Amino acid sequence: MGCIFGKCLPGMGPVKRHKNHLWSIVAHGAWGAKHIPHNIFPTFTAHFVQKVVKNLDKSPQNDYSLTIQIRRKVVCAMNAKGDANRSVRQTKQRLYEALIHLLQQKSLREITVRELTELAGISRGTFYFHYADIYALMEQMESVQLARLESLMDNLIPNISREDVPPALTALFSYMNDNPEVCHAFYGKNWESDFTRNAKELIARRCLGQLQANGGGTQRQQYLLAFAVNGCFGSIVAWQDAGCQPPPEEMAAITWQAIRAVKELL
Repeated sequence: MGCIFGKCLPGMGPVKRHKNHLWSIVAHGAWGAKHIPHNIFPTFTAHFVQKVVKNLDKSPQNDYSLTIQIRRKVVCAMNAKGDANRSVRQTKQRLYEALIHLLQQKSLREITVRELTELAGISRGTFYFHYADIYALMEQMESVQLARLESLMDNLIPNISREDVPPALTALFSYMNDNPEVCHAFYGKNWESDFTRNAKELIARRCLGQLQANGGGTQRQQYLLAFAVNGCFGSIVAWQDAGCQPPPEEMAAITWQAIRAVKELL
């Protein structure tokens, strides 16, 4: 094997030494993990990474937490240089769509990598090349959605005094109207998921930050913000229950009117 308890034999090239360090984890569990360099992962090929993560699952020496820890290190490094590749983006998009489809039928913890990859039409090895587990995939998808929400707040907050409905708000309702399965996947059936709570906290934090920047942020204002944020989400649930009627443009106008009314009370 060329590697004995994490120590490589003389005469090896750098990539071969790096590979032997990683194989020591498979063979020797936590002991080998202590000896793995942190700057070696980008030197590996996709094929080699797939072999490693496959063997990590089989190794009796490794507990689950160690397997996930090493997977994350390898996957993050490989993704750092792979996201610019068109085929990589297409593969991830297929995984996103497959996971959203499965989340219409069952919870995240009930979904297996096997059924996800079969639906996406890719191999398990390819999945593990990009993600440590299904939770890592969901985490990335949620990060993208939260970034979109941040962008929406960047657009809404500076325009809070304007009567005209910001185009970004209308676009948001149009997106929810066109992609109900995405909303269900992230926000849950009744918009009570962990992601929903994170989204509410993000909105409240951004609004409170704006108030504090202007010398506000009192307890009264915080309660009004909580009322406004939860009210907005509640109206969206009611709108979806009504079959997304009225149309997105009208619903955006109603929401904007309510937001501006609360703003006058702050």
